[in-house]
Amino acid sequence: MAEVETHDSIMAVAIVSEWKEAVVRGMPFYLFVPRGLKESAQKLVEDTSVPVSGIYEYTFINGLRQVL
Repeated sequence: MAEVETHDSIMAVAIVSEWKEAVVRGMPFYLFVPRGLKESAQKLVEDTSVPVSGIYEYTFINGLRQVL
């Protein structure tokens, strides 16, 4: 399971509840966040005890999404 977040969605209060629901399904859980928000996302999952399999940043280069 992977969640692609935007700057606005990662700041939403309800986002942690959505992540926890995804984790309960027993699948590996990956987060993709906009470039520059990886540390914030890492702190958020640590503070809320959401187990993630990985957090990756993305950006757009020449109109294409690039995972960093």
